[in-house]
Amino acid sequence: MLMLHQALPDIAGEVCHALFVQAYYYRGQLISDANALFLQLRDSGWHRVFIDGGIVFWQRVDGLDSPDQDRHHYTLTDLGTLQGYVGKRVVSTDTTDLPEGGELHVAFEGAPTLVYRNVGGASTLLNHLVRPKEQ
Repeated sequence: MLMLHQALPDIAGEVCHALFVQAYYYRGQLISDANALFLQLRDSGWHRVFIDGGIVFWQRVDGLDSPDQDRHHYTLTDLGTLQGYVGKRVVSTDTTDLPEGGELHVAFEGAPTLVYRNVGGASTLLNHLVRPKEQ
């Protein structure tokens, strides 16, 4: 079951300018392939989304995290370009509870719904399994 740190922002109708997934490595080993999401919207700037301890954190930030911090290393994958989210309007955001975790869904007009799953403390993206919603 997921809890919200604060209410999800009302971003319906905003246009995606960029979307990145951040992977996290420690001492060269992959710890999480979906440590955080970075969503840049035309009207409200950058948003950093992550799930920690079953809590969804959605924060406005100035930009992307620094890729290297001592023994910690982060990589970014440009989902906005790879999955066709850039230029698409956000339709809705919601969460779904699962045993031992949950999912955050971000639906886009004309693009696959982004599904960010956290189960047992591990986060991953399932967007490649979800088809675009019919409008």
